[in-house]
Amino acid sequence: SYLLKKADHPNVQAMFDTHHANIEEKSLSESIKFIAPQLGHFHISENDRGTPGSGHVNFDETFQALANIQYKGWLTIEGFTRNDPAFANSIGVWRNFSEPWDMAEKGYELIREKLAKYSK
Repeated sequence: SYLLKKADHPNVQAMFDTHHANIEEKSLSESIKFIAPQLGHFHISENDRGTPGSGHVNFDETFQALANIQYKGWLTIEGFTRNDPAFANSIGVWRNFSEPWDMAEKGYELIREKLAKYSK
């Protein structure tokens, strides 16, 4: 919020990442509510950066909060595999959670399911 106010430009918005919020925030829903006026992009990411829905990020709380703020922006899956070992090593991904297309398809299924459940 501080940096967004310093930039003071309509094209500079916040990006929310469930992986980092899972580590740093006390409440996913409260942090989503707090950043809502400046939210422009949203990363759907698991606690271990594996397939969304396979870990312990509370996606029910997340998608309920997105529905509550009437978020209509992009939802991007951010997951990592060992498909590119040099890149995986550089960011500390030491095991393969799933194959890239498997991660994309299962993550997309999770997004569709949660949007259908909470966007009423």
